[in-house]
Amino acid sequence: MNPHHGAKNFDETIAHALQEAIRDGLCPEKYPKGKISETDDGAVGMAIAAHGDKVIVHFAGPCTWIGMGPEDAMLFAQGLIDNARHARLYIEEKGETDD
Repeated sequence: MNPHHGAKNFDETIAHALQEAIRDGLCPEKYPKGKISETDDGAVGMAIAAHGDKVIVHFAGPCTWIGMGPEDAMLFAQGLIDNARHARLYIEEKGETDD
């Protein structure tokens, strides 16, 4: 596995949409199911998207770790799988190989 990372917004459009969702109250309350630990800073907005041959998970702010219940974890995993399929189709259409 060779993931990439960055400290700045990957895509300003995604970042702006996440900020609007938080502002408009579409993201959950700070601790929707209670505080997990003393290092829990609360809920964080995030988006999953295929960008060419990569799958991007974009967080609304700085994030060292994420924790979630099993149902949310399955939704997160399904989001990764769905976008991985889009990225794979992009690779196949371009006649490239997955690095």
